[in-house]
Amino acid sequence: MRLRPALLTALLLLLPLAAGPAVPDGAWAATAGVQGHEATPEHSTAGEATHQAAGIGDEIRFTAEHAGDEHAGEGHEGEHAGAHHGEHLELPHLIMVLRNFGPLSHNEAFIEASHKYENIFYALVAGLVLTFIALRIYRNQSDIPGRLQAFGEILVEQVLNITITMMGERAGRKYAPFVATIFVYLVAMNYSGLIPLGKAPTSTFINNISIGLCVFLYVQYTGIRRNGVLGYLHHLAGSPKDAIGWMLSPLMFFLEVFGEIVKPFSLSLRLFGNIFGEDTLLAVFALLGVVSLSVIGSPVGLPLHVPFLFLSLLLGMIQALVFSLLAAVYIALMLPHDDHHDEEAHA
Repeated sequence: MRLRPALLTALLLLLPLAAGPAVPDGAWAATAGVQGHEATPEHSTAGEATHQAAGIGDEIRFTAEHAGDEHAGEGHEGEHAGAHHGEHLELPHLIMVLRNFGPLSHNEAFIEASHKYENIFYALVAGLVLTFIALRIYRNQSDIPGRLQAFGEILVEQVLNITITMMGERAGRKYAPFVATIFVYLVAMNYSGLIPLGKAPTSTFINNISIGLCVFLYVQYTGIRRNGVLGYLHHLAGSPKDAIGWMLSPLMFFLEVFGEIVKPFSLSLRLFGNIFGEDTLLAVFALLGVVSLSVIGSPVGLPLHVPFLFLSLLLGMIQALVFSLLAAVYIALMLPHDDHHDEEAHA
């Protein structure tokens, strides 16, 4: 019982430490420079705006290259943190603004550190905000719940209903905290990109694979603990019961092990692709809104990205729900089959 709170705390606070380097924002840095020229009268003609829009369009493309050492000497030393290497267009966030326009914008050490740890920063902020909200709900419990307590109770109830339906009464209540923690943590990180000057850490694959590996390790731990080492290996061999099953067990073992290894990558890639696409879509339409009024020298643009914010709210919730539901399914598949039969008989 004491292990579960420790695992949940590690998921919220220690897991983001594996989030790795951030994606450079060279596209927005270049765009900021273009917008600075657009504000002057001599650059406000329609032909110049068209030329600049074409140049910005080149920045929208996501390059498959990474900032490797082999490209360090090819004329990119003067750019901030290797622009044009693996960047993608995104809405400006706080660290990006500080990196390009703050008092430390010419400090190479700050620029490098901010690129490397910005995803860790936003992931930790999301975890700390959730921890603060959870502690506040816990300390201010009352028989007549307020809005925050009522929302928390509804969330816990819904997650319990899902896990109990999938795993049974006993196992559902046991693993509901883990599933609920993943869900609220992913929702918080997905929605952090919709807050002004915020960024969604889930738009980077390395952040998502750290959560996927956490699910993978917890699933394997559950399988070994609930089945024993021999029962766990028997499960990976396809649970053979007859001669034909034992003959096919080596093949089944290989397929099961391969499937278990693939699961964290499939979880991470699905989340990464959707949130990355969402951030890019918002940034592209925001940029189009700026370019659309640049011909008249306007310092602001049309808010073309606003309608897509509502779509992003729905998408962020769905992706967090899919990730947590699949985590619950993987745990349920590792439980001993006798548990399912006992639950069905009890029901």
